[in-house]
Amino acid sequence: MDDLLHGIYHSHRLLLVLAALAYFAFWSRTHFWMPRYAHVMAGLSLLLGLGVLLLTPPDAPVNREPLGWVKKGAMLAVFPAMVYFFFIFYGGQRAAYQRLHGEDPVACPNCGSPRQAETVCRGCGRS
Repeated sequence: MDDLLHGIYHSHRLLLVLAALAYFAFWSRTHFWMPRYAHVMAGLSLLLGLGVLLLTPPDAPVNREPLGWVKKGAMLAVFPAMVYFFFIFYGGQRAAYQRLHGEDPVACPNCGSPRQAETVCRGCGRS
């Protein structure tokens, strides 16, 4: 039973990695387009990182090192990077791009469920 659970766990991890690669490939195909609200969230997280740096005490080890400014810059950049990474990883960029540039769903004349134009309806199976 333990081997089965480990197998399911590893297959789930593999699916997550493949999905992430697909989303990042889609991001590069759209020429790194992002919706404005993602940039606003990243800007707010940048302010959060700045607040963390301002709350750092003066006697902290990062303030005493000769290359502390590099670590401070990385600490500042990690928050917007996390916003962009998780926004792309969980498919938010793809959904926003398809909503903005894709076709609007049309109601099926037979059953009324939403479907893309010129496709077969998933609700009733008619075209």
